[in-house]
Amino acid sequence: MRALRAVLIVTLVGGLLPAPAQAIRYHVDADAPPGGDGLSWVTAFDSLDDATALLLPGDRIWLAEGTYVPGIERVPGDPRSVTFYLPADVRLYGGFAGTEATLGQRAGLFDTTILSGELGQPGAADNAYHVVTVEHPGGIPPGGNRIDGVTIQGGNAADAGLSGGGVRAFNVGLRLENVTLRGNAARNGGGVAAEPGALRLLHCRVQDNRATNHGAGVWGRALNLRVYSSTLAGNVARGKGGGAYVHSSLPEYE
Repeated sequence: MRALRAVLIVTLVGGLLPAPAQAIRYHVDADAPPGGDGLSWVTAFDSLDDATALLLPGDRIWLAEGTYVPGIERVPGDPRSVTFYLPADVRLYGGFAGTEATLGQRAGLFDTTILSGELGQPGAADNAYHVVTVEHPGGIPPGGNRIDGVTIQGGNAADAGLSGGGVRAFNVGLRLENVTLRGNAARNGGGVAAEPGALRLLHCRVQDNRATNHGAGVWGRALNLRVYSSTLAGNVARGKGGGAYVHSSLPEYE
C-alpha cells in the first residue's frame, strides 16, 4: 500500500524525484469483518493496531465506537509494552457510528469509544504500561498530534516506575479534545505525561487516575500546558499535584 503513495514528478532540471506522500484516512470499526483495507467504513479495519502499523506523518484515523486494546509490543518479549503508537502529525478522531461521510456528522459516541490497557486478567497488574504513546524522537516537529473523542483507561505504568499510564507523549505538540482519561496509574502522570513540548486539553475529563509520585491527572516537564473547559477530579498523587503537576515549563509553542 505504501508504494502507491509516492509518484514521480519531473523537476526543472529534468530529474525525477518522489513527490510528498499523500495523507491517508484510515477507518476502524470493532464490528467490521476481518480483512478490510481501512480506506472506507465498508472496508474498515476491525483492529486499531492495523491502522497504527501503517501510519505516516499527516495520516488520520476515524474510529467507530467499541473497545480497542493494543497488541503491538514496543519492547519485544514484554507483553505489557503494547501500546497504540502515533507518530508526529497524526490525528485520531473517535466517537463515530461507522457511517459518517464527514467529521461534522460524527455521532459523538466519545464515552463508548474506548482505548483500554486491560490486557488479560481483571485488575491492573498485567495492564499495558501506556495505552497510547505519542512520540517524535527527532525533536518537537512542526504541526502536531490530536486525539479527539475517545476514552482512555486502564494504563498502568506505576509498578514499573514509568510515567504516562493513559498517554505518554514525548517531543510533541499534543491536543486532547473530548477525551476522558480515567482509571490510569503511573509514577508520574497517571492520566497523561508529556515532555518536552506542548499539551492542550479542551473539553476533557481527567478523573480517578493515580500517581505514586507527582501529577496523578497530568504531569509535565519542559511543557507548555493549557487547559480549557475541562474537569480534573478524583485524581490522587502520593507526591505533588493530584490534578496536575508541571515540573518545568516551556514558553509558548504552537
